[in-house]
Amino acid sequence: MKNVHLAAIGVVICALCAACSQSVSPTSPTAVPGGSLTGASSQALADARSGAAVALPLQGQFEGTATVTPLDPPFAQVVVSATGQASHLGRFTLSIPHVVNFATRSATGTMTLTAANGDTLTASFTGQSQIADPLVTIVETATVTGGTGRFADASGSFTVNRLFNRATGATEGTLEGTISAH
Repeated sequence: MKNVHLAAIGVVICALCAACSQSVSPTSPTAVPGGSLTGASSQALADARSGAAVALPLQGQFEGTATVTPLDPPFAQVVVSATGQASHLGRFTLSIPHVVNFATRSATGTMTLTAANGDTLTASFTGQSQIADPLVTIVETATVTGGTGRFADASGSFTVNRLFNRATGATEGTLEGTISAH
């Protein structure tokens, strides 16, 4: 039995050594170990080099709190403050000030995602909710309106799927879509 385990470890080590022995030029950002770039990847690199917008996937999750301030019925001002982790942002803070119409269970507002280095990604959105007290399921469809730093001329769209607990004020969610940066 001991020999079988040693043989399995040997196979794994050989596979790792073979994978690591691929030669890749450290000065070539387009080098791909063991193959070539796909057509889509090649086009994205060509677009980036020419200054054209490059569509990047945006995926992440967050958690925080939502503060609800009643306005003239059936409206309320809601401010979400959260932190999370997302592709192309890393750790980020999220601010979502918006107005909710309780009669239609709809909302409109803005989102600002701030990366750890201070770069921001901004978006406007519309949302719709379903209530199962005390939980509210919310889907917000966002359109990127720009930002600062590396997101200064960003465009794109993403969807936020969020759960809000009316009893505790806690909220958590995911975001998924694409952003294009120049």
